[in-house]
Amino acid sequence: MFAHVLVTHNATGFGKWQTVMESGFESKAGGGIRKVPRDLPLNNGPMPNDVADKQVSCPSDCGCLWVDTSHLRINCKDRTTDPTSLSHEINDYLFSVASNLTALDVWLTPLTEIPESLCQLHGLTTLSRSENRLLTRLPDNCFTRLHKLQCFLAEQNGLTTLQDGLFDNLTNLMAVHILNNNISW
Repeated sequence: MFAHVLVTHNATGFGKWQTVMESGFESKAGGGIRKVPRDLPLNNGPMPNDVADKQVSCPSDCGCLWVDTSHLRINCKDRTTDPTSLSHEINDYLFSVASNLTALDVWLTPLTEIPESLCQLHGLTTLSRSENRLLTRLPDNCFTRLHKLQCFLAEQNGLTTLQDGLFDNLTNLMAVHILNNNISW
C-alpha cells in the first residue's frame, strides 16, 4: 500500500514557517520568500565562527552547507565510502555543532536508522529527513526529546510504519510532512 499523509496546522506569528513544495523549500522569513533547490550542492558553505574554530569535518563523501549560522544541510548523494560508518560520522559532526542548530536537513543518505545525535539536538525547530530510501522506521523516544520542534519533514523515505506516541508532548509541533513513503500502519 502506498500512502500520502500531510498534516498541516497554521498559526499566527509562526515566523519560520516552511512549506514543502514540488520544486523545493520555500521559506517566509525576514519578510521575503527564498527558494532553496532540492538538489543540494556538495560543497561546504560558510560555517558559524564557533563551529569553524573547532575544525569539525563534514562526513566523508557528503556535503555540508550552512544556510546560515543555525541551519545546516547534509547531503550524501555521492557517498561511496562504507555506509555503516556514516551514522558514526554524522554523530561526531552533529555533536560538535549541536549548540548552534535550530534547523537541520539530512538528505540522500544510505542510512537505515536515524543517528542518535539527531535525538539530542534540543534546540531544533525544523528537522527534515528526506530522500533517505533505506530509512524504514523512525526511532522510538527520539522526537519526544525535541521540545522546540515546530516542523518535521520526512518525504521520499522508505518509511513503512509510524509508531504510537512518535510525537507525544511536542506542544510546539505545527507541521508534519510525510509524503511519498510506504506507510501501511
